[in-house]
Amino acid sequence: MAEKQDPDGSKAPKVDLENELERQKAFIELLIETIPSPVFYKDTEGRYTGCNRGKRYFWRPASWR
Repeated sequence: MAEKQDPDGSKAPKVDLENELERQKAFIELLIETIPSPVFYKDTEGRYTGCNRGKRYFWRPASWR
């Protein structure tokens, strides 16, 4: 991964890049969780690894809603 460059040409500290990656990951997780429709996700092998709340709500018994 290339390091982020400031306007003056200096390289950003690795910590800043890690913080940015964590911020982006949190945003994507929030985005997936707030979609009301079922969303499933898989690993690179094609195995299901999770789902969002929309899926869990959709598939649970009506008595739990």
